[in-house]
Amino acid sequence: MKEIYLDRLRLIQKHLPLIKTVLMEAAHQPELLQPLQKEIVPRIVGLLDGFAEKQIAFLCVALD
Repeated sequence: MKEIYLDRLRLIQKHLPLIKTVLMEAAHQPELLQPLQKEIVPRIVGLLDGFAEKQIAFLCVALD
């Protein structure tokens, strides 16, 4: 699972200029902003929550 997250992070880093452009354009174009708010951001937040929970659980087990 860790490799998947690392792969996604590398993908984001590779396409960071494009991601920045889309985010800047979305601030001025509602047709770009709506899908970001309704579909993409909730998915990203869910992935980050899952990753954080797994890391916290791992740390708790490691400290015991």
